[in-house]
Amino acid sequence: MQISPRQKDSYPLFLAVILIAGILLFSINAIYNNKYALKTPQGENGVLDLRNTDKDFVYLISGWEFYQYQLLSPDEFHSRTPICSDYVSIGQHGGFELGDKEKSPHGSATYRITILTDTASPRMLELPEIYSSCRIWINGSLVSSFGTVEPDNFQRGIANTLITIPASDKIEIVIQATDLDSLYSGLTYPPAIGNPSIVTKLFILRLLIYTMAFTVTLLIGCFYLLTQLKSKQVKNAVLFFLLCIFYAGYISYPLIHTLGLDSTFWYRLESFSLYAMLFILILQQGNICRIPGKYRYPMSAVSLLICVIVLIMPLYWKDSINAMLLYSKLLMYYKWIAAGYLVLSTMTAILDKTRYSRRLLACFGLMGSALAIDRIFPLYEPIVAGWPLEIAGFIVVLLLFSILFSETISVYRNMLILKEQERYDKRQLEVQQEQYQRLISSIESAAKNRHDLRHHILTIRSLAESHEQESLLRYLDQFENHFKSASNIILCQNHAVNSILVHYLILAKQDEIPTKTAINLPDDLGGISEINLCIILGNSLENALEASKHMAKGEARIQICIQPIGFMLSITIDNKCDTLALADSKGGFLSDKRDRKESGLGILSIRAAVEQYNGIIKFETLQNEFRTSILLPMDHEHSR
Repeated sequence: MQISPRQKDSYPLFLAVILIAGILLFSINAIYNNKYALKTPQGENGVLDLRNTDKDFVYLISGWEFYQYQLLSPDEFHSRTPICSDYVSIGQHGGFELGDKEKSPHGSATYRITILTDTASPRMLELPEIYSSCRIWINGSLVSSFGTVEPDNFQRGIANTLITIPASDKIEIVIQATDLDSLYSGLTYPPAIGNPSIVTKLFILRLLIYTMAFTVTLLIGCFYLLTQLKSKQVKNAVLFFLLCIFYAGYISYPLIHTLGLDSTFWYRLESFSLYAMLFILILQQGNICRIPGKYRYPMSAVSLLICVIVLIMPLYWKDSINAMLLYSKLLMYYKWIAAGYLVLSTMTAILDKTRYSRRLLACFGLMGSALAIDRIFPLYEPIVAGWPLEIAGFIVVLLLFSILFSETISVYRNMLILKEQERYDKRQLEVQQEQYQRLISSIESAAKNRHDLRHHILTIRSLAESHEQESLLRYLDQFENHFKSASNIILCQNHAVNSILVHYLILAKQDEIPTKTAINLPDDLGGISEINLCIILGNSLENALEASKHMAKGEARIQICIQPIGFMLSITIDNKCDTLALADSKGGFLSDKRDRKESGLGILSIRAAVEQYNGIIKFETLQNEFRTSILLPMDHEHSR
């Protein structure tokens, strides 16, 4: 179905609303769910003073002493006075170069901060991942170590960890870090310190959110793939499954780092998964929106090239800060291009098609907003929920699943209609065979009757001559009934519809079920297919006949009324039933043939056929009576 001009005019407005809502959503998230935006006391010149403050929880962002290319222990700080290279804020620099492009972003460094407090209670320190190995001292005691920090014997070790700090009025934190090849080096994300209960709850809550998103995404992907393996939708199912896999890989870092499973493989998997997810998303969007190849293929090629660059570039940048900056700018530009492409191509495509238009706009509009916000707020670290691309990615997975699942239901419905058409053809063949047998029987009966006609004439003459009027009339009634034939019943001029009606009337008569008909079927059915009309009548009458068989003898009854009402064809079928029909969740009723555990396919087939014409269908149960009411548009203007 094509989009009306009014609908086309509404889509740009809808897209604008989605983009604005997405930007507002992610902006609010970046402001209120951002460690850097949280107003808490901060350190200055290596000291954070928490005395005379009621803050039970702070992020250690500013005022860290930074010792470039040096691995210093607490003993060395106390035995001598090392020269501080700079006082830094966490997240200010991506590596150890301190913004000097002539220096290497890799190597070793030491971070140190002293916290003054007047609270005589234990505290807890949450340390996010530190690239790519570290040692942590608290008040001169080594409390944790991940990997090996000595450059000559370097081993990666990245983990999120919680460290309990005994009550003290002075807390000295010393962190040694070494990294030789990562995009980020050292302490990149702000640690948190505070009341153990608050720190633990936030840590667990964030872990639960990521675990939920990770698990739900994988389950959705696996479910859809398994349900589509033998269908024609398997290509889309594989792409959606890969999208779920890469999204799960992209958000898996909190789980991996919490479990201490970090290695070069996991780190590169996390980086690669984001751009692989965007690549699959562009492919999936191309399939769903049917984007022309001249736009889709170049963008897909660029996305694939970015995936390759993300895999191989970290192997060659070594200590070149310029190469790393070029790499970051390339990815930044790609995100802007991908955001624009997803939004504009979707908008262009849906102007010619209506399927899932609003969901598609919401899907790719949100992803475009997230890609933009990711560049607008570079200094961002979530407190609980995820990054904009993580949030948008999860919403996109859910929206795409709803679109693909709707497509699956549509395909299933079409298959059901085809199956019913096959059933209709088979039923019509059976009806024609029955009519042929009745015709043969009629011919044989006519030949026999011609042979017996002389005897009947003699009997009639004898009764007439004897003036036995009552006997004569009785004999004539028997003679008339003997020549009646069901095959001569004409209910309407449409041969196919008449055959279906006569077929079920004969079956009803065989089961001694009274029937009443009021048939006024127009010669011109307009846009109504003869096949679909027979499917509707056949399934309705079959259900009515089946229900009537369960009634006590003498209580069953079937009424059929077919008549035009304006430009609509009205069909009403009533039948007695001995039990209350139970509705199911699919718009049908539970079938007695399946012990009321599954839906009746007949009613689902009727509904599917009616919906093809934008018709109206209603099922009612009224005091041991079941009614099927249907209105079908007969003109092409009102039918689909």
